[in-house]
Amino acid sequence: MRWLRRLAALAVAVYAAVFLGLLGFVQFYDPLPALPKDALIVFLGAVQKPDGSLGAASLVRLEAAVALFKAGTGTLLIMTGGYLRHERGPVGTAMAEAARAAGVPDAAILVEDRALPTLQNAFFTADIPAPPDDHTRLYIPQRFHLPRAWASFRWAGMRNLALYPADTSLQHWQTAGIRAILRETFKTPPNAVRALAASAASLAGIPEPRYIRLLD
Repeated sequence: MRWLRRLAALAVAVYAAVFLGLLGFVQFYDPLPALPKDALIVFLGAVQKPDGSLGAASLVRLEAAVALFKAGTGTLLIMTGGYLRHERGPVGTAMAEAARAAGVPDAAILVEDRALPTLQNAFFTADIPAPPDDHTRLYIPQRFHLPRAWASFRWAGMRNLALYPADTSLQHWQTAGIRAILRETFKTPPNAVRALAASAASLAGIPEPRYIRLLD
């Protein structure tokens, strides 16, 4: 069937464009030369290990956020993540405990412990009362995840955004390599479709508890 072949060709073209765009971004993106000192630092949790300890991705993000905070960048750490897989508790809570152990005071920590995928990280973080609202929110995921994280938080209504890769050097990122880009490539178009579906449901007056499941 001709329409099916055209649809398949379109899908291949879309995924190829996303892959090339992500690959180019990862290779050429440079962190901001000057970071805002009064930023709210937001970092996203990833899957925990079976024993409940933080996984490698969460640790990389946590270490980058704590290092920035101790260096004088940021006034507040906002960590987001609910129950993913294997968890004994929300990953956001586990990251908060690790931040305290690293010397971050309780007054500088806020936890969002419901979100599962990135869209929910953005959606629930937007609801956290963290005045003043005009302060920049500095997002810290891995380099390959920056475009989707940025788009997700913009979709959730955030405007004062800055991006900072937890893996600041290309050598660090290259330990993840092309496999990370491929995973992100296949996640990006469905992420956009879910965001559009949730927005349409919200405009149609569907209650939030019902359409929030579209973001899973």
